[in-house]
Amino acid sequence: MASPSKTSAPASAKDPAIAALISVVGLLILGAPALGYIYMGQMKKGLIYLLGTWVLSAVFIAIGFIIGLATMGIGFLCLPLLLLLLLALDIAIVWDVYKTSKGEKGILPNF
Repeated sequence: MASPSKTSAPASAKDPAIAALISVVGLLILGAPALGYIYMGQMKKGLIYLLGTWVLSAVFIAIGFIIGLATMGIGFLCLPLLLLLLLALDIAIVWDVYKTSKGEKGILPNF
């Protein structure tokens, strides 16, 4: 009898601590917490979240500057709030990488 191999779920073959560490380092150096997904072999999910966080970062920064310029500087106060929202998403990605690499159900959608 053949037992199911763990190769069908590449996330379970990876060390959760290493996956989370790669995500944190990717976040701090490149603004790319989704690198943990790529390490786990979830290339599609990793690239979607990687590009998504980069695009969202650019949009949030652009919105902050546009509002700041339109309000003659007062609107720049909203930029830290937008960046805090982005940081919350980044932390959620790191947590999802950790949970997924442990073989648990993640908190973010799969692709």
